[in-house]
Amino acid sequence: QDGDSFMMRGDDGRRLRIRIAGIDAPEQHQPWADASRRLLGESLRGRRLRIEPVKQDVFDRTVAKVWVLDDDEPPRDAGLALLEAGLAWHFVRYRADQPPADVLRYAQAERSARARRAGLWQEAAPEAPWDFRTRMRRLEAAPDRRPRRDPAH
Repeated sequence: QDGDSFMMRGDDGRRLRIRIAGIDAPEQHQPWADASRRLLGESLRGRRLRIEPVKQDVFDRTVAKVWVLDDDEPPRDAGLALLEAGLAWHFVRYRADQPPADVLRYAQAERSARARRAGLWQEAAPEAPWDFRTRMRRLEAAPDRRPRRDPAH
């Protein structure tokens, strides 16, 4: 769906909506949103996953740590991979939902991506998704400030 959430079919055939814990990826219409979504899709599509649920969010998605399981490789943390690629922020607002070791790993991955100017960190001042969402809500709630044309003219 985007760089931090996806749909999957569980072993029982049910469709599950998953939100990756600990990260926040660019929203649709933000720079790097397509790259983030594309990397997540390429990382997950056709692979076995281990989902470690953390909680349900307000959109009824399962917030979870997501592991990609490949037979010949150790499990890969999907959220950490997006941070390392510079295609997501560590979502520190919800760090209480993460084990302390993950908080440290995720924070370090974001710092490293920033230092390397990887992905969205190439931008001069990338706007965090939570700030983008807040700005969009304010714009939607604000009365139309454009001057109205007099229909008689």
